[in-house]
Amino acid sequence: LLVAEHDGAICSVGGATRSGEITLNYILPDARFRGVSTAMVMALEQILLNRGNSLVRLTSTQTAQRFYHSMGYQDAGPPVFWGRMPGYPMEKIIE
Repeated sequence: LLVAEHDGAICSVGGATRSGEITLNYILPDARFRGVSTAMVMALEQILLNRGNSLVRLTSTQTAQRFYHSMGYQDAGPPVFWGRMPGYPMEKIIE
């Protein structure tokens, strides 16, 4: 679990499992489009790489899917559903 702050306020929370899955990448709406999410994903990827993972998996919302594509993630299967909301499996090989 990682936390990013700006001016003493939490603006981002990210999490990953030991098996290589990013499970959380929440950005405070006021912090969007400032590079915080990119920095969080890069930090999580580095931690996973240091733990020996070479494949990172995540499930994206439709809104965030374009962001993850820009970070090098590829679609990894059909949508899965959280109730009525679809999630989009994605993955990336890291080195």
